[in-house]
Amino acid sequence: MSDLVVDILKPSNASMAEALFKTLGHEATGKGTFASGKAAVYAALDGYGVDNGPVRIADGSGISRHNMLTAGTIADLLVGAEDAPWFDTWHDALPVACEDGTLAGRMCGTPAAGNVRAKTGSMTSVSALSGYATDADGRELVFSIVLNDFLYSSVKDIEDKIATAVAAHAADTTEAEIGTLASEIDTPDLEALEAEADELPAAGEMPAGLECSWYEPSTC
Repeated sequence: MSDLVVDILKPSNASMAEALFKTLGHEATGKGTFASGKAAVYAALDGYGVDNGPVRIADGSGISRHNMLTAGTIADLLVGAEDAPWFDTWHDALPVACEDGTLAGRMCGTPAAGNVRAKTGSMTSVSALSGYATDADGRELVFSIVLNDFLYSSVKDIEDKIATAVAAHAADTTEAEIGTLASEIDTPDLEALEAEADELPAAGEMPAGLECSWYEPSTC
């Protein structure tokens, strides 16, 4: 697992994540299925101070739109995992801002570079970033961002600004100073993005490159 977790988390390998999900189910019940995988995950969450009430798990990769987690739930899990014996191995396998994995080209030239370790996640109109940030005082902070139902091409710049603000934080840092550091990240042309969102095809035409669930009433 110490070897596999790097190959799963750094490049965000969905196929390997699904295989691991069903393997957990097989270890728990002898059956490697989605149902047994879900049961194993729910059982495991209890040990890390996570309230299972608002959690809905459908698969191991996070690609299913039936997965439902709040940012607060993810943050609770990140905090709870810090006491686990496997934490260091898992923490080191997370992508690092401006260094490797799915964050290799993000937050470069900011206080987040090299100081943010986080897992990315994205589908059409859904984007997330959750993990750890070492702030200006050397403290390791937890953050979780989950954005839904946006019509722009990407909101990763918003995630980067938040992660940078967390990494730039210090006991004596003012809100204005944190805002200045975060604003150094390039922000896309909002007018151009709004125009892009308005250019939806006529009803019944499924646009290339978009998931069916993003464009209705097209038949999926």
